[in-house]
Amino acid sequence: MLEPYKGYFISGKALIVHPFSPDWYVGGSVDAPGRLSSIVEVTRFELPSFTTNLHGLAQWFGLELAKIVVDECLVSKSATVT
Repeated sequence: MLEPYKGYFISGKALIVHPFSPDWYVGGSVDAPGRLSSIVEVTRFELPSFTTNLHGLAQWFGLELAKIVVDECLVSKSATVT
């Protein structure tokens, strides 16, 4: 699910370690609105070393990391240039 954040769409993902494991690892992405109602992926990340057995925690952590990526690495699309 994409969540709007400072002119981008961010998402956090819980990715399964392997089919027989109860553990999840953290992932996420940052997307931007494109032309003609399209969505363009700006970046995607996965942290296979960070595992947890809580699906929701992995999703939440990925979402928070996506916010940090927008805040620290990307220009806010909602800011006006003078």
